[in-house]
Amino acid sequence: MMEPANRRRLAAITAADIVGYSGRMEADEAGTLEQLRLLFEEMVAPSVRAFDGRVFKTMGDGFLAEFKSALGAVEHARHLQAAVAA
Repeated sequence: MMEPANRRRLAAITAADIVGYSGRMEADEAGTLEQLRLLFEEMVAPSVRAFDGRVFKTMGDGFLAEFKSALGAVEHARHLQAAVAA
């Protein structure tokens, strides 16, 4: 059986960005970009994957991630906030 070309699906999306990013960039552009790269590689991407999600867009200091369930999106957000706070 063929699937319709415009098949719909449900997804939960999280959006995140860094508070104070512009000020950090103004004070130390190279250092801020390095910290952002490390944050994404060491915390964001692993957390998204751990909760069965995928990052589908990055922009400056933010990203959008898609999850198969709302629970996965919320748990990822809680996990990431706790990791960054620590």
